[in-house]
Amino acid sequence: MDFLSKLGTILIVFTYITLNINGEDVCVKKGPCLCVFPNGTGIDLRPTNKSTFFTTTNFDMKKGGQQIELSTYYYHPCSDMVPPVKKNTANDTCDTPLVYEKDGLGISSYLGKTNESIFSNNGNAITYMNVPSPEEGRSFGSTLLIIFFSLVIFYLVLGICTKKFLMGATGVEVIPNLGFWTDLPNLVKDGWAFSINGFKLPARGPGPVTSPDPNSYDSI
Repeated sequence: MDFLSKLGTILIVFTYITLNINGEDVCVKKGPCLCVFPNGTGIDLRPTNKSTFFTTTNFDMKKGGQQIELSTYYYHPCSDMVPPVKKNTANDTCDTPLVYEKDGLGISSYLGKTNESIFSNNGNAITYMNVPSPEEGRSFGSTLLIIFFSLVIFYLVLGICTKKFLMGATGVEVIPNLGFWTDLPNLVKDGWAFSINGFKLPARGPGPVTSPDPNSYDSI
């Protein structure tokens, strides 16, 4: 019985640690402007998908502060569109980009497309990668829970069928290991008491000496 109490305590602590490690929500990308959290909420930028571009201007100091270089960044969310600039240079490579830069000399630089964009937790920067971001798979904790509940269901179905059809049990007696499940709340209670006590057995009170010693390894 003491062994089962300790085993129950270990399982409770392991489940708690696993859920905390794998409990962080991840916003899974569903499109260039949409990502969804496991609870159904998410981030949706599709209402901003209009014909206009978002712009921001950046000033860079050149030649020891004697020259200022002005660069304008254009961003169009959700879909690729033709940028509103004149293609007046031979090496202009901006063809329906998501993001591009145009410096003071009229040269435009390609920075990325919608299928290369990712969501970033840094609100002051735009990040992109060369390939589409892969979707996050099922977490380790979710996989463990699915396996655990699948085994529990299989155990109950197999046990009930065995006791009912092979052993002729009726009523609540068809539940496999009924005595264990009936005593489970007490086992959990003993496990919590054991952990709160610092994983130590309670002090043995005065009384006659018993064999084996209740605090001995054999008793455990």
